[in-house]
Amino acid sequence: MRRAVVLVESEGRLKTPGPGEYLDVLGEAVYALIQLVPPGCVVSYSDIAKVLGLSPRLVALIMKRNRYPIVIPCHRVVLKNGSLGGYTFMGKPNPSLKRALLALEDAVFRDDERVSYEALECGRRVLEALLKR
Repeated sequence: MRRAVVLVESEGRLKTPGPGEYLDVLGEAVYALIQLVPPGCVVSYSDIAKVLGLSPRLVALIMKRNRYPIVIPCHRVVLKNGSLGGYTFMGKPNPSLKRALLALEDAVFRDDERVSYEALECGRRVLEALLKR
C-alpha cells in the first residue's frame, strides 16, 4: 500500500510535520480532493483514503474537523455502500442536513436512502482521473 508523503514548509525549507501539524496537513490534501467532486456526485471515505494512502477512519475524522462546511463540501463523502454516514455541522451532528444538501445538488437516492451507484461512480471517475496523471 502506498503511503502519503507529508511535508510542510518552515522557514523556507520542507520538513516533516510535528504531531500538532500532521492532521492539518493531511486535512488540506483531503479537502482539496473533495473540492474536485462536482455537485450531484459523491465519493466514499474509502475512495479518498485509497488515493492518499490513509485509513478511511482518518478521512472521516478529518471530515468531522472541517471548519468550512459547504465551501469544502464534506457532505459529498459517504460510506462505500452509499449510506450517508455521519455529518457534523457547526459542531453538532446533523445527518439530515447532509441528505438535504445532496438533494439540493440533485444527487440521486435509492429507495433505501443510499446514494445511487451512478452518483458514486461519478465521484470515483474524478478521483481515478487524478490517479492517472
